[in-house]
Amino acid sequence: MSDDEDMMYDDGDEYFDDDDDQEDQNDEESEGVEIENQYYNSKGLIEDSIPDAIKSYEKVIDLEDGVKGEWGFKALKKITKLNFQIENYDVMLEKYKQFLSYTKSAVTSNYSEKGINSILDMISTNTKLDLDLVQKVYDLTLKCLLDAKNEVCFIDIIYFII
Repeated sequence: MSDDEDMMYDDGDEYFDDDDDQEDQNDEESEGVEIENQYYNSKGLIEDSIPDAIKSYEKVIDLEDGVKGEWGFKALKKITKLNFQIENYDVMLEKYKQFLSYTKSAVTSNYSEKGINSILDMISTNTKLDLDLVQKVYDLTLKCLLDAKNEVCFIDIIYFII
């Protein structure tokens, strides 16, 4: 028996199957690809129907199966922006809260800062918005940043607010 064959057996001469680890890794990769595909399919629906695109982005979050990740972060950012675009402000606030929960663990602080800033830019540049809504968005953002104790992002956002 060669050294390589000897490594496949333990003291009881039982064969170890390393294929299970490979299958688990392949399953995780295929789930990641499925989530990514769902995200890009959703993106393609925006021009045809924003409500259908929102539903499709919701599936991205469902596919994460409770594990917050980058694709869910991206999907929630889009959902927030799309609800804002169709003036569905109550749902937008609800989805923004959910989006902010992803900034604590799903993505890097730099990436979360960019995402938050893009939404704050969108909100602050709309001159037709009720100031109460703008205040709610900024209050949610501030609370999230204080809870996360993300000093760098907090300082950048505070500077942005001023």
